[in-house]
Amino acid sequence: GEGSCSPATDGISRCVQVLRSHHVAAILRHYEPDLLKVFNSYAQADQSAPGALGSLDTVSLPELIFAMKEGRMLDNTLTVAKLTSIFARTNATNEDDADGDDDVQELCFEEFVQLIAAVCDTKVPADTREGVPFELTLQSWLHLIFLPTYKKILKDKARGVAQKTIK
Repeated sequence: GEGSCSPATDGISRCVQVLRSHHVAAILRHYEPDLLKVFNSYAQADQSAPGALGSLDTVSLPELIFAMKEGRMLDNTLTVAKLTSIFARTNATNEDDADGDDDVQELCFEEFVQLIAAVCDTKVPADTREGVPFELTLQSWLHLIFLPTYKKILKDKARGVAQKTIK
């Protein structure tokens, strides 16, 4: 459908255009402080790998999978395989940018935000939106599902009831 990230003839490029449209960018900017809290929490989750403490400002694939499992975001529409492919695509897309970060194993905050938008697009496919523009779908999903879920998880972590790290 129009404005979806499903592979089209031009594949990635249309998806990137949708996720980078100024409407989507404005919504992501609005939620940036909350998304940054989520990002920072999970960027510090994997402390097992050598040098992992040096990557507290990026999210690795294991950290992302941990985050999505913890928020119960994984399901039939968003599988680990699909998430892995979104992760790889987000990284590859940003690698083409002159100012993009060149670490294929990690997402910086800007990449994380784009990935979250792609996750929303995957979990709420275009054919289920009844013609609602993607940016409104994204706003509702962030506001009603994603952020309340992760705000509760972060609060539990702060109180010491939830696991802060992968190991």
